[in-house]
Amino acid sequence: MDFFIRQNNSLPLLLMKPIHDGRTDYQLFNKMIENAAITFSMMDERGSLIVANKPAFIVARSSLFEEEYDNFYYVGYQFKPEEVKKIGNYKAQFKIDFFQISGQPSYLTGSIVLPQKESLNVYVTNSFVKTEVNYI
Repeated sequence: MDFFIRQNNSLPLLLMKPIHDGRTDYQLFNKMIENAAITFSMMDERGSLIVANKPAFIVARSSLFEEEYDNFYYVGYQFKPEEVKKIGNYKAQFKIDFFQISGQPSYLTGSIVLPQKESLNVYVTNSFVKTEVNYI
């Protein structure tokens, strides 16, 4: 997945939908993600961490126009301008730590790193517009 953001900006939000590959019970995943800690990390081409385990968020979306008529979730992160001040290509990941849900077996706890099948590439591109304004 490729994500583009301009230098020194905080928008757009990075949103990623976890893959429903048919091998996992996505309805159980949806229940589990409501009781989880989500973090975001990003490193540059040399392997230096630019963002290290910063809190991320989830967004529930209705899938009326999808095959299922259920809710599904996006994991997301909002960049701070200082995190995208340097133009370049970065690799990023979300980590979801699932906590025990009452009534569910303990083997459903643990961690998962997203994306699972492909890389999440963040491209910070040049911006010639000054985004900071000092008000008098």
